[in-house]
Amino acid sequence: AEGPDEMADAEDVEDEGARLNQPRLRYPAKASESLFSSSRVLGVPLWRITLLNLVCWFTASFSYYGLALNSGNLHGSVYLNAAVNSLIDVPALFLAIPLFDKLGRART
Repeated sequence: AEGPDEMADAEDVEDEGARLNQPRLRYPAKASESLFSSSRVLGVPLWRITLLNLVCWFTASFSYYGLALNSGNLHGSVYLNAAVNSLIDVPALFLAIPLFDKLGRART
């Protein structure tokens, strides 16, 4: 267990780091508002991003599940179509994160 001297040393290091870094908030919070409140997410600068994210998520999910559930209506064997759908889905799951890292994400 840590003693009081070690805790004081850790607090001194933390205070010195905070003094050197001089952290600044991107959107300064008001005294009555928390940093992680719903009013900040739906505030003027972020409501468009929140709404666009909701629309994109819904569209992508609806399209994906629509294609997956409609694979039984394709010509040929239902089982073969389901297998091909699954085989296409597996590489996409493994390639998504490396492609995001390579191509970059949207800057926030």
